[in-house]
Amino acid sequence: MVTDHVLSSPGSAPAPVADAMASFTREELVELMLAIGLFHGFSKLLIALDAEPEAMERTELPTPTPKGVVTADGDPTNPYGRLLADRPDLASAWLHMEAELHAVEGLPAEMLDAVEARSALLHGVGEIAGSAATEPEGDGVALARELTELFSLDVRGIGDAHRVRIGEVTDGNGFVGLLMAIAVYDGIHRFAASMPV
Repeated sequence: MVTDHVLSSPGSAPAPVADAMASFTREELVELMLAIGLFHGFSKLLIALDAEPEAMERTELPTPTPKGVVTADGDPTNPYGRLLADRPDLASAWLHMEAELHAVEGLPAEMLDAVEARSALLHGVGEIAGSAATEPEGDGVALARELTELFSLDVRGIGDAHRVRIGEVTDGNGFVGLLMAIAVYDGIHRFAASMPV
């Protein structure tokens, strides 16, 4: 019931879903809902890359504990660190992953900022994106917005023409890097929209 809500209609939960959510501790709910959002985002990533398997086995893995990364306490201004504060290990992993996204060579920062802002707005959590909500201008920004919208609303609409256009404004890592960023922000914003206050 919780999964269906997060995937189909993120936002305030109706009473039956809210009751189901109340059976979890805050820490459990953070982990569950973040996992739902990110798994959904990465499933859509496979579709966007035209790599969707016909059948896939299910494997359960424990949440890894990151080593040697910045802790959520190290950056209290990060809205994602605050969002995940009930699970500091996940907040640390998020901050590390976000830093790695920004370190992808050939992927302009303004494109990442546009992805973050547009995804937050599409999921109704514009305040989460903070300063990125201004949606910067520059080469590839309109394309980043378009891909973010397609990813969120009609992932099968992403095709070869988009790959060509991304290649014109980034290097070879740009398309996959940008889609990974879209998947990650789609997941965290879907989680943020659904998480009870």
